[in-house]
Amino acid sequence: MIKSKRPNILLVYPDQMRYDVMSCSGNPVIRTPHLDRMAQEGALFSNAYTAFPFCCPFRASVLTGKYAHKHGMKANHYEIELGQDFLAERLKHHGYQTGFAGKWHLDDGRNGGFVEPGKRRLGFDTFIKSMKCHYYIDGIFYRDNGIPLRTGRYEPDHQTDHIIEFMDKALDHPEGRPFFAYICYGIPHFPNVGPDYYLELYKPHEIPMPADVPEILQESTRAFLAKYYGMVTCFDFQMGRLLSWLDHAGIADNTIVMVVSDHGDTVGQHGSPSIWKKSYHRSSTHVPFLIRWPGLVPPGRINDHLVDPSVDIYPTLCDIAGIDIPDEVQGVSLISIMENLKAPGAHHQLYYQIAREEHGPEAFPHPERGLRTKEWLYVEREGKPVALFDEVNDYHECHNLIDDANYSDIANQFRQRLSDEMARLEDDWSEEMKWPPESWMLPLEKQYTLESIKKRSILEVTRDAAGGVSRVNASKQRKR
Repeated sequence: MIKSKRPNILLVYPDQMRYDVMSCSGNPVIRTPHLDRMAQEGALFSNAYTAFPFCCPFRASVLTGKYAHKHGMKANHYEIELGQDFLAERLKHHGYQTGFAGKWHLDDGRNGGFVEPGKRRLGFDTFIKSMKCHYYIDGIFYRDNGIPLRTGRYEPDHQTDHIIEFMDKALDHPEGRPFFAYICYGIPHFPNVGPDYYLELYKPHEIPMPADVPEILQESTRAFLAKYYGMVTCFDFQMGRLLSWLDHAGIADNTIVMVVSDHGDTVGQHGSPSIWKKSYHRSSTHVPFLIRWPGLVPPGRINDHLVDPSVDIYPTLCDIAGIDIPDEVQGVSLISIMENLKAPGAHHQLYYQIAREEHGPEAFPHPERGLRTKEWLYVEREGKPVALFDEVNDYHECHNLIDDANYSDIANQFRQRLSDEMARLEDDWSEEMKWPPESWMLPLEKQYTLESIKKRSILEVTRDAAGGVSRVNASKQRKR
């Protein structure tokens, strides 16, 4: 049953975080006490997969509830199409205060990434956008006037400060309106840059080797993962700051907290590039997804229903807020399975798609579509079957059965099912992104623009409400 008072919403998004890099998801080495707390006090979804394992398509799906071929963001580096129903706009229309902080990646443009107040902020009134450069030390960000500001310190700390600042101010609204706070971190997306404590926390020999990494890549994979684990633990620290603030503010019981990532990281598995996503394999599509809402979500649940947070978050939050879900939304509300594990599943299969992009730095000339169930993963490339994996007996998807005659009946069944699903979703193989986007800059032009922005950037110095401490120098969150 939905609570009578609409909850606050905090949506937390680390970038390029694998499902299996949490203690609560079974990792024997990594330290993630605050994500573990989320799982203990709420639900960990063990079968959450993203339809399009790539940054911009996922971000656009979260804010529209639609698959990439419907919202139009089918690759990175383009600008999101306006004229759609966006989540923050809808929540704002129904009384929510809306705030965003972090990596936006939906409208980067030639102007260094500044997004003017108005429609292109997609309904967020407070909008504090980091430049999409993954310069985690002394990063650049924008508020409302287009002046580039420098963090003066570690970017994730700064981003957490900003979303806490938004939530803190929202509590003072004279009408008591709830808030929707959305924070997108750059970490643990490479490069692995951060405090030495985190980068040295794990030793390469301690790291369990993911399945199906060629022997020649195993040493470099362990070295990379040791630092990647450190970045995940660094994100977990930020998660702890957010949860502590909710506790200190006295609003944890009426705030729904969601944690989700856009995709994983293949780290050389299955012959992939050493650091990559945009793959149908579990290493890329399986994502962390945790939900905590005391009173509705029973604590300590491992929820094994199939879910796709990329399209399911929008209708779920509308349902929680008591708002009608637009007809064009393609995801489904997860309310029933959040309340009751025995409720019918929201999905009996999950869709997978990669669009054609002939040129560009992340070109993908042969589009893919597929279906995932708890038992099978089936994939086609330009209409030709290319993959069939037994998800029960081959969890890490090391043995492709598509050419095994013993499984031809299963492959044929899935071929028809995929055809039917593509027709239902109005998707087809002709979907394509035409390179280049209007805002694309050549590497030298991009570097020149970045250097120019750095030269005119200003170090932000603001006073902390608790005691006049400069945010630039503060190392701990402020207390109410």
